[in-house]
Amino acid sequence: MKKSLVFVTFIVLMLASLTSLASYCAIERPDVRSYIDQLVTKYSFDRKKLEQLFCTVSFNEEVISRIQKPAEAKPWYQYYELFITPDRINKGVEYWNKNEKNLTLAEKRYGVPASIIVAIIGVETKYGQNKGNFPVFNTLATLAFNDGRRASYFRSELTQYLLLARENNFQPLTLKGSYAGAVGLPQFMPSSYRSYAVDFENKGRADLFNDDADAIGSVANYLNKHGWKTGEPVALAAVIENDECLPPCDKKFKPHLTQEDLEKYDISTPVPLGNRKASFIQLENKDDCEYWLGLQNFYVISTYNSSDLYVMAVNVLAQKIREKRNS
Repeated sequence: MKKSLVFVTFIVLMLASLTSLASYCAIERPDVRSYIDQLVTKYSFDRKKLEQLFCTVSFNEEVISRIQKPAEAKPWYQYYELFITPDRINKGVEYWNKNEKNLTLAEKRYGVPASIIVAIIGVETKYGQNKGNFPVFNTLATLAFNDGRRASYFRSELTQYLLLARENNFQPLTLKGSYAGAVGLPQFMPSSYRSYAVDFENKGRADLFNDDADAIGSVANYLNKHGWKTGEPVALAAVIENDECLPPCDKKFKPHLTQEDLEKYDISTPVPLGNRKASFIQLENKDDCEYWLGLQNFYVISTYNSSDLYVMAVNVLAQKIREKRNS
């Protein structure tokens, strides 16, 4: 009886906490008021308009739940099945054919292969089919003031979003995106939108929500600015002679292992590493692991999404789309 009472009490308290988060008026919170003060002082925003905006905020529990359990938390074999599908490959070929002119131009201008550009847009939004249904302002506000681990990051992105909206005459409450606040065909965070979006056809403004040309050019520009090496692969398969003595996996993916290091660990590759450096990647399959060496371009894609699963999905999807298109 006592155990039942304790359980019921726990459930009631849990539901109450969820309800209080959803119903709590954001403008009443000291941290929100302090944030508004900063926007007014530093960026000359209108205080009254900001207060009106924040009065609309309803902190979203689903957003917090989704950000804590992203697809990138899955093992590789499950993540692979989400993104490397016949439908996504076929639609990638269609997207490439439809946008061949701009993809060819982007590859020439920025040095990034068309297949990689297509694959990123394919993984992010399935070529624009799923750009997200979460109100961006509410989503970023939820994460900025309720995700303790990365609150400062999301506050910065919220600021960037408000600046982006002001610069482009967007209505902040109308735009929708992902559960992390990413927007448009390539799912740029607001800071990336402001820094790397390009008006690829010189129409007067970069539009990543509806314009394929701008999305294509912006993805290529982003990767180029982050150090893409033209003509270099993303990763090399690693053949392991002794899996009891492996190099550590660096989750920042900054290339650091040399050819000499690989020889010490008895690791071989299809082609010699040469003067290049690599990071060591271990991916979990159902019954074993597969091993890769991430090169500079692996690191560059990881700045777009800091998951080795994401980078490998982009790499594999790009290869399969290219092979399908050339077959």
